[in-house]
Amino acid sequence: MLIYDPPEGTICECCQPSVAIDATGQTLVMWRNSLGGSRDMYLTRSRDGAVFSKPEKLGTGTWLLNACPMDGGGIGIAKDRVVTAWRRDHEIFLASPGEKEVRISEGTDVSMDAVPRGVYAVWSSVTGVQALAPGKKEPVVLGPKGTFPNVVALANGHALVAWEDEGVIRVQELP
Repeated sequence: MLIYDPPEGTICECCQPSVAIDATGQTLVMWRNSLGGSRDMYLTRSRDGAVFSKPEKLGTGTWLLNACPMDGGGIGIAKDRVVTAWRRDHEIFLASPGEKEVRISEGTDVSMDAVPRGVYAVWSSVTGVQALAPGKKEPVVLGPKGTFPNVVALANGHALVAWEDEGVIRVQELP
């Protein structure tokens, strides 16, 4: 079903949308839009899976870019709060709807998932794959030559990260 009819004909063509469903059944959908030459992140919600809210732009900045960055970000619910992670230019941000985005690092290819105590965010950077765990102020480097990380929350409250490292897939659990 169509949940958003882009006024300029399309959303960002290559960036994957993200979906999360909270404990009440609310569906959250985030995507990189393509409006007026900008490639900013937008979010819509539905309580019943049939009617979606008017999309809201995430963060206060904008990214004028006449191309697709192929970097769709992630969305999750932590501590009863919607949290998103995404890239603008070469910076990684965390943001909640209606709030100013918080820059966490330079990088690309951000992935995020949430556990009850907070969010795990992972991304590629010039120093390799970095990870920020719930409650931590600074990221750690998981693999100095790694790229294209992905993170998924585990039932035990930890997270599992996978990334490519010189032709080999690496996997590591984060507490």
